[in-house]
Amino acid sequence: MTEGSGNEASHAFSGTCAWSRQRPAPLGAHARDNPMRVLVIALLTAGFLCGILAGCDSPPPRTEPYTIGILSPSSGHQRLVDSFIADMAGHEFRGDQKVRFEVIANNSPESIEADLQTLLAKDLDLLLAFTCPAAQKAAELAEGKKIPVLFFMYDAIGPGVVASRSAPGGNATGVQARGGIPKVLELFLKIAPRTDNLFVPLRFDTPAARTSLSDLREAAAALGIGITVAEVADAADLEERLAAIPDACDGIFLLHSILISQQTETIVEAAVRRKMPTISSTGQLANGIMITYGMNPARTGKQLGRIADLLLQGAAPGDIPVEVVDYSLGVNLKTAGAIGITIPDEVLRLADDIIR
Repeated sequence: MTEGSGNEASHAFSGTCAWSRQRPAPLGAHARDNPMRVLVIALLTAGFLCGILAGCDSPPPRTEPYTIGILSPSSGHQRLVDSFIADMAGHEFRGDQKVRFEVIANNSPESIEADLQTLLAKDLDLLLAFTCPAAQKAAELAEGKKIPVLFFMYDAIGPGVVASRSAPGGNATGVQARGGIPKVLELFLKIAPRTDNLFVPLRFDTPAARTSLSDLREAAAALGIGITVAEVADAADLEERLAAIPDACDGIFLLHSILISQQTETIVEAAVRRKMPTISSTGQLANGIMITYGMNPARTGKQLGRIADLLLQGAAPGDIPVEVVDYSLGVNLKTAGAIGITIPDEVLRLADDIIR
């Protein structure tokens, strides 16, 4: 960014100096002797005046901190929220500006619109939304307010948040997570090659739930694996369905649903009791899932931080391509040991993150 200066210096001289008592010859006289001198003086004068005018047009240094509003309606993204905030603390802005955060992480997808209205009343410089419903509503409510929207979601194109990944258009851009399901399923079969059927608890509380289910159906069919979908209404309903998992199921696959993300630990506990492996592309390795292939909170937090930096410096969100998460393979050996599964060395050698 160009930093202008509002400081002006003026110098006044009084009295006479010995070397100045003799009257200088008129400029015209010198010019007749050396016309190049006139040209040089004219160029220097023009450059000086242009510099003064350019300095007057530069915006004054910002004095107040940047304010970033963050809405995360799912506890499943808390580590990513923390990673983003930590990353932004290390960014250097013009005038050594700081960043302050207004965070709403209330685990309540039902209040997304009201929560966004609360944040937008805070005089924000940037709005960060997690999950598809939050990103959709954020882009809608921030339109016309000159507040750029940054998002993390499963797929930004299908729900219409952006026109395309390469040229988003509009007032939003960010990072999407779609693409990891086929790979994690392929890697899981190296661990449990005799898998015939996977249990899939799901609540359709976000467009990502249907899209990720479609991706799983396609990938599973290509590998000859059946899936048993159990649609649930709430946490209590989920627990009932987990207690009645069909014997034909060989593992539990966690898809991109707000409720499922919130209840990851409950699902893992039920799976351990049944000696069943858990698989996901949500990246929630630390919550006990045995094998994940998706976002890594630290890496994705840096991705979001880099884009946020550009937006705070004035870049148009519609001109910044939507990025895909830097995929990370995670293996939880504690969970694997609890259910009696040995992870092959060929999978461990590929792992980016291992919990022992």
